Amino acid sequence: MRIHSIATVVLLCLAGLVVPATSASASTGGGCSLSAWTGTGQAQYKVKACAQNGGWARINSDAYIYFSAANPGLWTNCSMYMALIDLTTKSKVVDKSIDCTLAARENKWGENYSINVWPTSGHSYETQIKVTAYYEGRYTGYTYQWSPTITW
Repeated sequence: MRIHSIATVVLLCLAGLVVPATSASASTGGGCSLSAWTGTGQAQYKVKACAQNGGWARINSDAYIYFSAANPGLWTNCSMYMALIDLTTKSKVVDKSIDCTLAARENKWGENYSINVWPTSGHSYETQIKVTAYYEGRYTGYTYQWSPTITW
């Protein structure tokens, strides 16, 4: 009977229906880093990149964007690319492309975009973000920001 129970739990774990208990201290490092303002005096933005222990043995990879514009309705385009990178294997774990134009036009402060993943033990990760924006049809520059490294 015990072998049957163990096999059932293993199958449920593989299916993602049961998550093995993991200590919150399974990770070290991580946190957030904030970029400088990018753009002109009339229209600027900055981003914050985070890689943190999300509990339940999960990494929260977050991107926050902050806008400041004299006339927010004049943002013509904003695009954000975020990726969680496995620094141990030098590979992309997951990525996401985001149209942040509406957030810019609404002058959102701290608009959050998130990716959550299950990490591999012994690996180190970081969140990488690139934002490109246009105000009144003019290129305001781009920001590239990465989070502090988190190791599992």
